[in-house]
This record gives sequence, structure tokens and C-alpha cells, in this order.
Amino acid sequence: MVFWQLAYTFNVRDLNGNLNHEQKARQYINGIWFTSNVTFNLAHWIFAFNYLALSFRLKLTSEGLPEDKYNKVLNAVNAVVILLIVAASAVDWAV
Repeated sequence: MVFWQLAYTFNVRDLNGNLNHEQKARQYINGIWFTSNVTFNLAHWIFAFNYLALSFRLKLTSEGLPEDKYNKVLNAVNAVVILLIVAASAVDWAV
């Protein structure tokens, strides 16, 4: 909703037909678009990761394996995917 309000606000033309604050508006809109994409993708990843971690821990518990040994793998996967999500959105924003 904020994205569309800023897009409308900064696309208002003055009396001569020129766009007001066009460059600044594009920066704001692109920044909000980047934030929207990152938060949407991260929210979905966090949900999927929690489901993955829960199912992984249930399997380890049922097999009697120590959970602490495999937590490093889960944390590494989580960090890598979060970095990829942010990097992909940043590349999309920059291009």
C-alpha cells in the first residue's frame, strides 16, 4: 500500500506538466520495491525452514541421533539461503 501511495504522490504533475521530484521518487519507489521483495521472500523461507528443521529433528529423534551435531548443517543452510535471497533482490534492484 505504501508503494502505491508513493507512486501516486510522486507522479503528480505541476502546472507546467513537469513531473515533480522524478529522480527522488524513483529512488524511494525502488527502495520500497526492494524491501517488499526481500521481506516477502524471507517470510516464505523462514516458514519453509522451520518446517524443514522440525521434520529433520523429528527424524533424528526417532533414530536416536544427537540433534546438536546436525544443527550446524541446518544453520549453514539457513544462512546461505538468506544471503541468496537478499543478494538476488539486490541484483534485481540494481539492474
